Amino acid sequence: MMRAHAYFARVDEARQEVDTLRRRRDKYIEMATGMSGMSETAIRGNSTRSRVEAAALSLVELSDRLDIAAEGYAQTVREAEALIARLQRPRHRQVLTLRYIEGRKWREITQIMGYTDPKSAFRVHGWALQAAQKLLDDV
Repeated sequence: MMRAHAYFARVDEARQEVDTLRRRRDKYIEMATGMSGMSETAIRGNSTRSRVEAAALSLVELSDRLDIAAEGYAQTVREAEALIARLQRPRHRQVLTLRYIEGRKWREITQIMGYTDPKSAFRVHGWALQAAQKLLDDV
């Protein structure tokens, strides 16, 4: 059985994968269209390519991987949101949403939740993970 922290950490991992692929894709598209003077459509539609164009096409195809990763990220977020919605305490839902769905830093979470000490946010987070773990164990 997956631990609650690892369950929610999947959201951040998926977000990072999407961000990495997006940055790479954008860089490669810029390189491909800038080097060859071609648009992405022209690169994808041409059947006879130079080595530069073939390389550019390989790089542009990274966008297809991005689409797959983005769908995986969206599914992971939906699953995490569904688990969070099942938690009874509003503070538990809030801290997990801020941390994992919105990707907020602890400093922000502490402030948003109205705490003066980050330890209070950490405690609520720990209790929220325990409550989420109980739900995961029941499945």
